[in-house]
Amino acid sequence: MLAKCTVNKFPASSRELGVALGKPYNVGVMAITEAGDADLKTFE
Repeated sequence: MLAKCTVNKFPASSRELGVALGKPYNVGVMAITEAGDADLKTFE
């Protein structure tokens, strides 16, 4: 835990993380400031 933030490692490449987030490019970091109604378990 870093600064009271949970750190999860995405089990695939940065390109696949970008695709999962709907972005057509590599993503190195994703931060969620408000979870809202998002189903965040789908990214694990």
